[in-house]
Amino acid sequence: MTKIRAGLIGFGAMGRNHARIMRSLESVDFVGAYDPVHTGGNDKESLVFNSINELISAKPDFCAIATPTISHEAVAIELIKADISVLIEKPLAIDSSSAKNILVEFEKKNLYGAVGHIERFNSAVINAKKLINEGLIGDIVQISTTRVGPFPTRISDVGVVLDLATHDIDLVQFLTSSKFKTITAHTMQTRLEGKEDLVVVVGLLSSGVLVNQIINWVTPKKKRQVIILGTKGTLEINTLNSELVHAAHGSFKNNFTEVAHINGFNPGHQSEIAFEVEEPLQREYVEFLKGLRGEQSSSVSLNEALEIVSVAESILDSSNRRTTVEIDF
Repeated sequence: MTKIRAGLIGFGAMGRNHARIMRSLESVDFVGAYDPVHTGGNDKESLVFNSINELISAKPDFCAIATPTISHEAVAIELIKADISVLIEKPLAIDSSSAKNILVEFEKKNLYGAVGHIERFNSAVINAKKLINEGLIGDIVQISTTRVGPFPTRISDVGVVLDLATHDIDLVQFLTSSKFKTITAHTMQTRLEGKEDLVVVVGLLSSGVLVNQIINWVTPKKKRQVIILGTKGTLEINTLNSELVHAAHGSFKNNFTEVAHINGFNPGHQSEIAFEVEEPLQREYVEFLKGLRGEQSSSVSLNEALEIVSVAESILDSSNRRTTVEIDF
């Protein structure tokens, strides 16, 4: 079987993870990487090109783009014009206008494109989605996300909304199979000069599901939590450790009134859900390669990723104008 030739633009922290996965896949031939900052020379770990044109000359079938968000538009369009399919690290682009420009060029070609919203491929998220579809927690009425932690020094071109919040925007829409309808948001700049590093979001989905999100780069300890409340119970996801807990609404009465005010008058069964855990980036590549081969794939499409950027813009717009913003996809 002919191997798929893969290239990489951006050889920083995330880019090196992409290179590691590419090398590990039997169906992929990693041809090398180009990084606008670190260029030149070969080493035992990788082939590093001096320019994007050198990498294009190596004729990769696709390239992963792991450069700063502000450069996604220019890099993606250059690759697309060279007839190279793309896997773009999230978010798709710095704003919806740039994202639309990528789509315009992409639609001119017979290529495959996807965006790396990696949390979509977390084993706990995949299993939560399966259980939701099976009706385990009934109809979803509310979904809450918490994505907090210290400031990552590798980020310099965007604030916390485009970097972190785009994860949770995608998770909310994916898990509920519904889109944001309205958003009320407040941001704050505590330490990051010129960019927001804290945001609180309250949203309403088209399905009527209520959403609340707490996201920041200010909290000393990292936390990644999604709580999905349904009419029959809840699912709680910890994406850091890929853990999933189910709690059912109780069907019996707690007659011990001294503790009932703490544990509830109708406590339900709670259990940790066991499942096989895969590395999300590995799973993301498996799905991307399916799409590249023309098979059914669960990769995040460029159109989906454009919607996520648009929601992120609405969060910033709501905060700037101090009002509720309606979203019309």
